[in-house]
Amino acid sequence: MIPFRSFAQPHNNSSEAEIYLLESLNKINLIDASTNVRQIIHALSSNSNYLKINSQLGTKLEIELGDNLQIVRPKTSPSIKPGEWVSIAQYLEVGIIPLAQKNSFRVDGELHANGFAIAHHIIKANLALPEALTAWNKLSNRKNGYIVSIENNQCTSIKTSIGEEIKEEILVHTDASSRGKFLELAFSTINMTDTPNWGINSQINEAWGGIHIAFGAGVTGAHIDFIDTVAETSWQQTER
Repeated sequence: MIPFRSFAQPHNNSSEAEIYLLESLNKINLIDASTNVRQIIHALSSNSNYLKINSQLGTKLEIELGDNLQIVRPKTSPSIKPGEWVSIAQYLEVGIIPLAQKNSFRVDGELHANGFAIAHHIIKANLALPEALTAWNKLSNRKNGYIVSIENNQCTSIKTSIGEEIKEEILVHTDASSRGKFLELAFSTINMTDTPNWGINSQINEAWGGIHIAFGAGVTGAHIDFIDTVAETSWQQTER
């Protein structure tokens, strides 16, 4: 089974988000996606130096891979066993997360995002949901892209397409214990040909293509994904 509503819905018509997710999933070949999962895992395991990520939107990121890379458990098979619960993200993305006190990976550069998605856990939903909804409303009021700057896994700036600095205003709605810290880098395993509906807060949008980066654990605050759907990753081993 696949749970449909893992993201906060900022509008009353939640059925709209559910229909959008199902219609989008209908466009995806999960066999191809699971094949891409295996290929990305192999590339991450084989690359002993660092990755470069660029896009026509302006994204320029360098990722230095360490010795203790932790990959969020993906789904490498298209089959779902009876009674098995599967997150959609396990098919649609391969994520890596930095480990405290360990040499896992380092990210530096800028992500030029053409969209975002916001999630939260249900552990302390009474705390996280209001923060997630507020963050959604603030970002929704500033459209046409965001520039996220990262230095050594720390967010140093979030700007709108017109240059407005909004880092403090947005990240205040994430968990205080990890505020401003880079918590996830994920590579999409699909490449949708149409444009996502950024007006709907859906998990499918974060994996629409390219990559996304995230701030906030989503336990007592928002988990915010900034997405560049056309970013391309250079997987070959390279030297600085």
